Amino acid sequence: MRQRFNRFITALYVRISQAMDSAASALRARMGVMLARPESGAITAEYAVIMVAAATLAGVLLAIVKSSSTRTLLMGLVKKALSVVG
Repeated sequence: MRQRFNRFITALYVRISQAMDSAASALRARMGVMLARPESGAITAEYAVIMVAAATLAGVLLAIVKSSSTRTLLMGLVKKALSVVG
């Protein structure tokens, strides 16, 4: 009976040891992948922030150009430039 229990414990130990080795290998592989490209997520986030900032700036500039005072100022500049040339 004792020998049977010892064989069971030995087999259990071997299986647990193999499972731990397998898990450690998988973790090492995953960490290798993660460490190979550590900044890919940061680059994507920075790109998104820049795109939002550019779209906001474009919206503000569009609102300024569409305002009547800016339109009047730009038309005055164009008329003055045309009168000097023509």
